[in-house]
Amino acid sequence: MKRPLLFATMMMLSSLLFAQPSNDLCSGNINLIVDNPCVPGTTIGAGTEEPVIDPSNYPTDVWYSFTATSIQSVVYVYPDLALDPDIYIFDNCGGLQIGYASAGILPGETDSLSFATSVGVTYFISIVGWMDNPNGSFCIEVLNTAPVDLPYNPCTDFTNISVTDPCLTDNVNQDTLLKGYTFTAISLNTKLMLQFEEPAFIPVFAVMETDCNGALIINWGDGVLNGNTLTVEFPTVIGNVYFFAVMHTDPTISYQFPLQYCIDIDVTLGNKELETELVKLYPNPAKNEFRLTTKNATGQVEVIDMTGRIVHAEKINSLTTLMNIQDLISGIYMVRYTDGIKSISLKLIKE
Repeated sequence: MKRPLLFATMMMLSSLLFAQPSNDLCSGNINLIVDNPCVPGTTIGAGTEEPVIDPSNYPTDVWYSFTATSIQSVVYVYPDLALDPDIYIFDNCGGLQIGYASAGILPGETDSLSFATSVGVTYFISIVGWMDNPNGSFCIEVLNTAPVDLPYNPCTDFTNISVTDPCLTDNVNQDTLLKGYTFTAISLNTKLMLQFEEPAFIPVFAVMETDCNGALIINWGDGVLNGNTLTVEFPTVIGNVYFFAVMHTDPTISYQFPLQYCIDIDVTLGNKELETELVKLYPNPAKNEFRLTTKNATGQVEVIDMTGRIVHAEKINSLTTLMNIQDLISGIYMVRYTDGIKSISLKLIKE
């Protein structure tokens, strides 16, 4: 389904104008037509209409209404990254609450609510902004058919990616604008690269410790954009699991869903100069042995497998050390050199 470009322009204008939205009160609700295109809206500048909505949890709310055309209706809300919306349904302004839906714990997650309706009856919708992320823009639509329940939860249905895997092809679609992933670090620095096809589709990353409730390592919007590749790089602890999410930045712009991309994870030193000046490893790939050359004649060398287990370790007392790896199985390893001050990791491929 395409979003008209006009909606995107209107969304931008609503974000810039901080005046109170015309539908801040239920009495000023905006009427939605069932099965019509998505309508832009904003909670920026809105308050909360008490006593219907608890202002301590929801500092903002705006109101809509629609007249049902079937016995089952569904409300979809597509928020931007600044808004964490929930949906309330009532039978009238200040009337009986009929339904409630929460989008999840991350701002920008699509929210939907399906509920039984009576043909010809008017229902009232309150889009409320959760206290941590109450102000933002969104797009709202009402459909007269029950949707397939959104089966995907980025916090629990994430995809595990190995650092050694090739670029993983995936996509975001209109119902799932955010995807979650995990990986286990095998180096002291890791780089995530998102390569996307649609030139105007600018995705964003967020990287957290352990899971989507963990501390933010990379915040939404950080990273380097070069053409159609978005890159983030950050220090990691070998063996630790990291969670990251990819999010579509604006669901209202006229794209044709799904939007394709692929994710690649790579190890990096974070400082390439250290690799060339202090440590060299050759040959690579290696079959039975490799040579490690260092600027210092002393230090500790460890060979680490993909699970973070140290499979070989020895002290060195020469600028060049011959390391025997014939007993190791084929695969990818990290060779970590420590001189007492710096610790440098290099990727080794064992044939």
